[in-house]
Amino acid sequence: MRSVNLQSPAFVAAAVKSTREKFAATHDEDITAARAQIAKLYARSRKLLEMASELKTPAPVLRKVDELERQRSEIEQHIVGWARRTRPRTPWRR
Repeated sequence: MRSVNLQSPAFVAAAVKSTREKFAATHDEDITAARAQIAKLYARSRKLLEMASELKTPAPVLRKVDELERQRSEIEQHIVGWARRTRPRTPWRR
């Protein structure tokens, strides 16, 4: 039987890498769902802008478009945060 040095740098590095991979939190599903939400917001905004171009007083519709744009921006910020947390850490980036 071959003995393994549980304190060797190679063993420790392999064990840490394996553990990180096994328990790494990913947000792939969250990001996919958020991108779908952004696509829906974009489509809705586009329709509202078309409607606003035909109105005598488009201000209320434009306020709604502004609100949708704020929602889109918040969702994009969530995506960026999830992507940062999902990205594997390197020794020089802790």
